[in-house]
Amino acid sequence: ASTCDAAMRTSFAIAFFFVAGTAHAASTIPVRAYVDAGYGKPDKLKQIVADASALLAPSTGAVFELVETKPWKPSPAASKNLRAALAELPEADAGKDAIVVGFIGAQAQAGVDYHKLTNTKVLGRHAVVRAVADAHEEATLVAHALAHVLGAAHAAGGSASTSIMSATYDKSQTALDDDDAALVKIGAAFVTAKNEIDRASAAAQLKREVNARKAKLDPKSA
Repeated sequence: ASTCDAAMRTSFAIAFFFVAGTAHAASTIPVRAYVDAGYGKPDKLKQIVADASALLAPSTGAVFELVETKPWKPSPAASKNLRAALAELPEADAGKDAIVVGFIGAQAQAGVDYHKLTNTKVLGRHAVVRAVADAHEEATLVAHALAHVLGAAHAAGGSASTSIMSATYDKSQTALDDDDAALVKIGAAFVTAKNEIDRASAAAQLKREVNARKAKLDPKSA
């Protein structure tokens, strides 16, 4: 569900996205949606983002709010390929004041593999999500993508199948595993950071947290 491998490591090195510390109070994180005509339900996006937020907030303190919805016309290649869509999205919006999520039409044979349903640049500002029919799956896809943006990796081990950060979707997924929740707490705090010193300090903290939890995270995404 993400371009995790090199992006995670290089983003740590450049100290790009996160604020330090132990922020536990809820922080509202703005989300701006870009909607392809094939997605078909822009009027429901506010509720979808709210439902995704409800899955993440209890364990992370991160509250996401849709603040704006805009039409988006990705190229034919991007409509078919999530990586191409993710590459095009920053051309529409750099994401300087919000997390930017592109919503595109469903694809036959997508199945339950998050890699085929959503794509995200870990520690970036952008994500893309495909349309699905089930409301819980829809909210979970958005939650999975937003958690990746804030530093989460795919869960591994005993908690993997029931975590929102599993590699595949299942109806039993209603929360993050403890390890990913710890990472997302740091990422959520970044959005309200006031200075670059805090951001640099948090990048170091996040790197330590990932290293300490590697055995419980998918090595392909951590």
